[in-house]
Amino acid sequence: MGKPQQYRYYDKMPVGLDVGGMPEDIKNAPDHSIISCSVDATCEQWKQIPQVIKEKVHFSFFDIAYQGFASGNVDQDPFVPRYFISQGLDIVISQLFAKNISLYGERCRYYHERSCTSNNREQLLLSFCR
Repeated sequence: MGKPQQYRYYDKMPVGLDVGGMPEDIKNAPDHSIISCSVDATCEQWKQIPQVIKEKVHFSFFDIAYQGFASGNVDQDPFVPRYFISQGLDIVISQLFAKNISLYGERCRYYHERSCTSNNREQLLLSFCR
């Protein structure tokens, strides 16, 4: 496993996603990288990312905390993982439900994996475990 590297995803002006830097740095990252992002990008901005992820065989891991609280729409919040699946990418999702079901002192988390082809499932799980 390689050494963690910085990449551009946050732009101070305007506050939000670094639309130019993020896709470029993802493209230049070593193959099979795991890339995190804590910026709420627009749906249109996210549509720039899957092709680069696919070309570089990066690992797509999404953490969806409090689905429905980001946009106010429980069906709209998981747009990004759904879009990645529609583009033929394998993904893993970690989903936290504690706030949604009023368990404020507890953690109720669920992990989903979606492999677009059955022969990728083992590789997907191996990637998740590293």
